[in-house]
Amino acid sequence: MTTDAPPAPPIRRLTPRRAVGLAVAYGAVGAGVLLFFQIGRRPWTGFMVFMVVTWTFQIHVSRRPWWELGLRFRSRALVEWGAGLAGGVGLFALVAGALAATGAARFTLTGGGVKPGEALGLFAALALLEELFFRGYPLVTLARAFGPLRAGLALSGLFAALHLFNPGMGGMPLVGVALAGVVMTLLFLKWRTLWLPWGFHFGWNAAQGLLFGFPTSGIAMKELGAAPLLAAHV
Repeated sequence: MTTDAPPAPPIRRLTPRRAVGLAVAYGAVGAGVLLFFQIGRRPWTGFMVFMVVTWTFQIHVSRRPWWELGLRFRSRALVEWGAGLAGGVGLFALVAGALAATGAARFTLTGGGVKPGEALGLFAALALLEELFFRGYPLVTLARAFGPLRAGLALSGLFAALHLFNPGMGGMPLVGVALAGVVMTLLFLKWRTLWLPWGFHFGWNAAQGLLFGFPTSGIAMKELGAAPLLAAHV
């Protein structure tokens, strides 16, 4: 994969206070929008307003080009998203295979095939939201003050902390989520496209819940009206 983004305006370094302030403001406004519309039972409206918030911060507050966030609309976008999807599904399949080979888990067919219910749309939307929160505007903004690697590591830790209250969360799952954040950060920094980590994130969650029957973020698929292909017995 190569990038073909047009030249960006010269990047002015930000002071740490300014960069952190912008990232925190974006996170607070974005989270507030999502919570407001979730309480009002209009989550998809909240999702669209959140995208407007992201556009506003990037274009009008930071005065940076939209494609810098890695969501440039181009012919290769679907290929990048598909590559990420295949990587996420494939890597989780390796994890499930290792669990089966060591006897840590066994899998049985549910008999009904995959019935995604609301899960696919929810997984896709949540994956994009989390990527924008942790590999989008905050990352490119904090990188202007702290450098991309330090900003990425800090946000990967915050990404893990966000999952602390998930059902079943413990020490090893927390480490796993943090490492997943690092992997997706590196995907973004290497190819400068958010389509790739978004597809990876979505593919991992979909494989985990809908193909192999594990709870995803501690949520069983039946709670989302979905039936996975396999049932996991740990």
